[in-house]
Amino acid sequence: MNWSYIAGYFDGEGSLLFNIGKERRGGKVGDSYVGGWNIAPSLSLTSFDYEALKDIGDYIGERGFRVYSLETKKKREGQTKGAYRLSIFGWDNINKVLRYLKPHSIVKREQFEKFKELYTKWKSRPFNPHNYYHKRTWTKDTFIEAMGIVDTINSLKSRKRGKMNQQFFINLWRNNANEGYRYTL
Repeated sequence: MNWSYIAGYFDGEGSLLFNIGKERRGGKVGDSYVGGWNIAPSLSLTSFDYEALKDIGDYIGERGFRVYSLETKKKREGQTKGAYRLSIFGWDNINKVLRYLKPHSIVKREQFEKFKELYTKWKSRPFNPHNYYHKRTWTKDTFIEAMGIVDTINSLKSRKRGKMNQQFFINLWRNNANEGYRYTL
């Protein structure tokens, strides 16, 4: 097992995913949200070969990275058995794993490069003086810029994308010019 093997496996069976979600806990919004919205990345490897995914998870884990789950997915119609999914979450964790995968990747190298750009945007979020811990938070402008990068990453994939894209947030926040919001159409 080595990073080259994992990069090849990821090129064939992996996904760089983004959960674009709105916090719905009654106004208790986390520190990285803007208008209740957040971007949560994940790396996912899906396969019918449980042992291969377990070995990959063990290899990554032994090198100090957090592998969060190895779960069974539901069988789809026509499948004789369910697939397994290995998932890795967290901006810093994913960025570190991708640093090892990128030199060996062929198919998904451009997605990894764009993720690095998105990660840099995430790390450069301004500090929020209104947050008790003064943590970094998205502004509407930085969130929309980040969504542009997410859209680019998603355009490099072959399947259809959902409605949560840069244009969705431009339209959502269009009337908020008095909040220092610069994206207008």
